[in-house]
Amino acid sequence: MTTLEMKKFGDFNKDDVFRISIVTDDLEILTNEDLRSYKNLTSIVLENNQNLKKIDLRGNESIKYLCLGTCDNLTEINIDQTNINNIDLYDLVSLQSIEMGNTQLLNLKNLISENITKQFLYIEDAILESFDRRIKATDEGDEKNSLIKAYEEYLESSD
Repeated sequence: MTTLEMKKFGDFNKDDVFRISIVTDDLEILTNEDLRSYKNLTSIVLENNQNLKKIDLRGNESIKYLCLGTCDNLTEINIDQTNINNIDLYDLVSLQSIEMGNTQLLNLKNLISENITKQFLYIEDAILESFDRRIKATDEGDEKNSLIKAYEEYLESSD
């Protein structure tokens, strides 16, 4: 597994890093261990990562913002006991579970009631579009049937 520590970022003081953007297919799991040397990290942006399967940032108190997009194999996000108060999610077609603390759930509920409903509708549209795109791009067979079944289950669950 490739971790952030193994990547060559050049010579700089990691204490000065407050935002990191990760656009790679090398990362399968992102944990606090991967981020341990970034003491003042407050924002993480993860986009276009086809191998990322799990994010586990339980107990991380420094990160406030998390953006995840087009990570087609991401199935699990655990941000329980964190101070994350802003989350952007888009095009996450395989996501099965998000573990969040009660405070974060209340914050999300407040955000929805405070004119952010439109953003969540865009997330819904992005998920549906991603399913549609992947189904159209897949040849006939088990994978296509699996995608169609997942799409139908998603539609039933969102009723």
